[in-house]
Amino acid sequence: MNNLEIDFEIKETIEFIQNGKFQKIVLQFPKNLLKYSIKIQQILKKSLSNSIKIYIMGDVSDSPCCIKESLAEHVGADCIVHYGHSCFSQVNKIPVKYIFNKYHFEINLISKNIIGFLESKEKSKDWIIFYDLSLNSHVNHLVSIIQKQIDKQKFNIKFAYFQDEFFSVLKENENQMKDSNQQIICGRKIEINQEEEMEKFSILYIGKNEDKYIEHLANNLAQNEIWVYDLITNTVELSITTQRQRRFIFQRFNFLQKIKESATIGIIVTSQRNKGDFETVKHISNLAKNSGKITYEISVGEISETKLGNFANDIDVFVAVSCPENIIQSKFLDFYKPVVTPFDIEQALNSNFIWDGNYSTEIDYTKWRNYENLIENLNENLNENQNENLNENLNQNQNENQNQNLIENQKENQNQNQNQNQNQNQNQNQNQNENLIENQIEN
Repeated sequence: MNNLEIDFEIKETIEFIQNGKFQKIVLQFPKNLLKYSIKIQQILKKSLSNSIKIYIMGDVSDSPCCIKESLAEHVGADCIVHYGHSCFSQVNKIPVKYIFNKYHFEINLISKNIIGFLESKEKSKDWIIFYDLSLNSHVNHLVSIIQKQIDKQKFNIKFAYFQDEFFSVLKENENQMKDSNQQIICGRKIEINQEEEMEKFSILYIGKNEDKYIEHLANNLAQNEIWVYDLITNTVELSITTQRQRRFIFQRFNFLQKIKESATIGIIVTSQRNKGDFETVKHISNLAKNSGKITYEISVGEISETKLGNFANDIDVFVAVSCPENIIQSKFLDFYKPVVTPFDIEQALNSNFIWDGNYSTEIDYTKWRNYENLIENLNENLNENQNENLNENLNQNQNENQNQNLIENQKENQNQNQNQNQNQNQNQNQNQNENLIENQIEN
């Protein structure tokens, strides 16, 4: 087996197609890997049945990290093989096989440098280690070395893993989280105990300084310091400071004010349709309507100032419904009108929203709905407590009245007894006096 077949996981791809009994396969390549597409297609065709159709998707200039499900549906594809970096945007119904870029790394050197760096940061004991997906085939070896050599009594280290089953539509949504300690953050699975707070962790990303994923981490972990281990230079640098994070949060707060002051909101839907996009658009429209705002839906291939400029006179704020890694871009800051995220809309227009201090470019309706349920439950509990207190007060008043009546009855009975005794004494005295008089007369 040559390097091409190993790097592009030909054997694993064939097994994926055969096990799934797929008949129409789309190969989605980013621009930098398109030069290998024809060769990969030919190798796969030789190893599969002649009845199986294999298509190459080449029109992926915008957001190649996203699964182009709508384009695959044009040829009736029943699965997609995605090559290169991915943001893991969820798809509606087409199974996906992910194949990442592969490089040859000196894992022993990398692990040695990382351990040395961690031990030099005496004040930072809690770490979450993310990694570029080009390391995915080496990560088990890397983690094994670090766990064996690091002092577990001194450091609390979590690893953010990629696992296929968390992003496959072949799995039910409820199976994505196997226990309450597992979280999905920026497309990676992390095991964090419920009592542990994300804010206490420092972040170490293993990749390259220019990786777009670093910005994605920064946007979603706005309260964490982020360090980068560069695989090119084998050095560690502080990439995202807490000061930069504060500026980012302040910037988003300015957008919140613009959303609240707006009269019209333009909902931008890009050409790639991800799972939940229709629900997101509907949810934003409802929030805007309840806040007295008008919404317009705009469909574009790629968000640009020129395209949005056509609507600048009619729309006050744009909200992008896009993949998590492309929903915030530095170029948006130069646009004439604000381009915000669904999270910004949720914060600005949902009166039940509870902010935990973290920003999110990912849409989590389960959590957002819980805010509304939480408020409803609090109100229900409040009403129940009020009713309980009312009943207690009524019972208490009733008991007090009963006790008071009992005391009054006792007093009344006591008075009656006293009167009766007095009458008896009077009668007795009267009888004595009568007897005394009779005796005197007789004498």
